[in-house]
Amino acid sequence: RYSLMASCLYQKLATYDTIPAEFTQARTTINMYATANDGYKVLYAMIEPMLYQDEVTTVPQENQWKDIHEYALKLQSYLNCENLAGRNYTPKEQTNLFLTGLSASYHKAVRRARTLLDTTSPADPSVPAVLKLTKIPATIERWMKEETGQSICRAAFSAPKQGYENRGRSSREH
Repeated sequence: RYSLMASCLYQKLATYDTIPAEFTQARTTINMYATANDGYKVLYAMIEPMLYQDEVTTVPQENQWKDIHEYALKLQSYLNCENLAGRNYTPKEQTNLFLTGLSASYHKAVRRARTLLDTTSPADPSVPAVLKLTKIPATIERWMKEETGQSICRAAFSAPKQGYENRGRSSREH
């Protein structure tokens, strides 16, 4: 019964009244399945590309990550993907993208970085060494420490789990 329906559907799709010759991509798909004589396969082949869409990668934001260093790593991964797709960013564009993604709590450091960027020629795509993507997280942290007088806490450690302190000892040592 399936093969009879598949054959009937193929015969209907194969007629130029159903799909005219000017729809070359659809006609090519129909012709690919001529030996199978299966209309269901033709329809699936036509619809399949619409079922799978490319994942859209968005620019990461600092507030999505644990700290500014992890944010820089995620931004670097994003830029690597963009580079593979043929979209290349200059060092100045990379720095501006990094600064744009920082939360408002970094506004003084961002202002200082932008002031430093303004000292370079607009035609020059390079940036000062402290503002390169590999160095800017440490630079921002240093500037924030200078501004507030407080170090940035990158990790929080909880108390050891109960019984953890006794691991590795034999029961006689307790």
